[in-house]
Amino acid sequence: MDSNEAVSAPYIKRKLEELGIRVEVKRLPVGDYLIGTMCVERKSIQDFINSIMGRHSRYWEQLYNMMTNFDRRVVYLVGLYPRHIPKLKNRPFDLERFILSAMCTSYYSYGVPVIRVFSIDEFVQHLAMYYSKYGKAKATRPVSVRKYRRTIQDICSDVYCVFPRVGRKIADKLSSSYSLYEFFNLSKEEMMSVKIDGRRLGKIGELMYDIIHHVPKNNKVKEGCV
Repeated sequence: MDSNEAVSAPYIKRKLEELGIRVEVKRLPVGDYLIGTMCVERKSIQDFINSIMGRHSRYWEQLYNMMTNFDRRVVYLVGLYPRHIPKLKNRPFDLERFILSAMCTSYYSYGVPVIRVFSIDEFVQHLAMYYSKYGKAKATRPVSVRKYRRTIQDICSDVYCVFPRVGRKIADKLSSSYSLYEFFNLSKEEMMSVKIDGRRLGKIGELMYDIIHHVPKNNKVKEGCV
């Protein structure tokens, strides 16, 4: 559970612990909850509206960070519609249509489903169900969150992060030392011998080489050509 979330929603932490779920509180770079390999973001209706209509539209940056850092992610929209519906550009607007449009964009553009529940207790029940099914799954390697506007080097780092056992630290070192073209055309021995902070990539480099040079059975391209 994110430390800020624990401060603003102590009731959720208490209810989870009453259900026998151990809750670890720490600063999370993305989301409010991590359950196994799943990232969960909780938003009230008002926060949901503000995060989209605000000057910086931080909601879409949050979704982008969830999409690029976690294979499983979900946003929970918790609560009832506010009594006073805010105006859009000083004009009333259809809140239900606005939320539906945002939910569709969240899923189809970012691959992040938005689930509506009407109370905190209902949200806690969902968290508990996820925990009972997936909470003991091995967590994915943590990677640092990238900003929405990325440089080419940032994108290259993201590419390196796709490889198993390659975290953000190694990826950043590789992207600052090699272009993708240069790295992908190293021999297996050279790739294994690449040093990050004085340590050879070794087995990680060997695995990266095997992935880069994998040729599907139906592909007639000679193995080893990039």
